[in-house]
Amino acid sequence: MYSYNFRSLCTDLLEEGRNRLSLTMGIVSHIEKEDYEIVAVSSNAGVFVAGESFALKDTYCRDVYKQKKTIAITEIDGHPGLQHHPLYMALALEAYIGSPIFVDGQVWGTLNFSCMQIRDKPFTDEEIQFNENATKIISRAIIDKI
Repeated sequence: MYSYNFRSLCTDLLEEGRNRLSLTMGIVSHIEKEDYEIVAVSSNAGVFVAGESFALKDTYCRDVYKQKKTIAITEIDGHPGLQHHPLYMALALEAYIGSPIFVDGQVWGTLNFSCMQIRDKPFTDEEIQFNENATKIISRAIIDKI
């Protein structure tokens, strides 16, 4: 369904993001209704693979999708209630940054990075801007059908 060029672009952005953010995992997802599909993944944890699908409610990206904005958290365990999130209970990802990918004014999916380690410093404005700029590149690629 996704072209080699699109997957390659996503992988390049994911690897660059992981390096910039010092996080172990990056994912490009496509969200349709309540379904979350992994389109591309870059990880040294080997936890997720492209093509896997999950219920949106079981992902950290559900809030990015619903709020239509970037969410950046350095310690999930430090946020009341998030310790009971279905994903945290299954896989204790601590640091997370996710941004919506917009296509035709609607959230098409997310670009997100995470790690099982607590991040000892907040995400900087430049790191958040990188993530949001990368979503615009992905959005343009979707619109241009690369």
